[in-house]
Amino acid sequence: MLVVTSGDSGRRGGSRGSDSFISHRRGGLDARLTTVLVVAAGVLVVLLVPASIVTGMVSDSCGSGLCDFGLMEFAGWFGLLGIPAAFMVSLVLTLWVRRRGRKTWWTGLVAVGSVIGSFMLAVALLYAGAGIPLFR
Repeated sequence: MLVVTSGDSGRRGGSRGSDSFISHRRGGLDARLTTVLVVAAGVLVVLLVPASIVTGMVSDSCGSGLCDFGLMEFAGWFGLLGIPAAFMVSLVLTLWVRRRGRKTWWTGLVAVGSVIGSFMLAVALLYAGAGIPLFR
């Protein structure tokens, strides 16, 4: 004879409303989409950090001395450190939202957007320091 008490569904593994992070499986589309987007953001970091270093070659056009070297130096450091920092902050956000038991698909989009946005900001600042218009 099986006796079911309150909070016990008769299954092995304890009660259904456990607060453990591992106890509730959160599979499906949300977890897969988040994983794909966060991995894509990581790949973008690996690709965009060297690209931001190479864009520092725009300083070769500063032969006339009309460049703002302070802004260009800030842009170079921002490209080197800001892109991985944006990824790490979005990774922490993803883990924090996941820990709270909420949907996390949007945090992957934030990760990709913040990495691309950081790169674009670094390039825009670098071009502004060199006095070169971004769009002609």
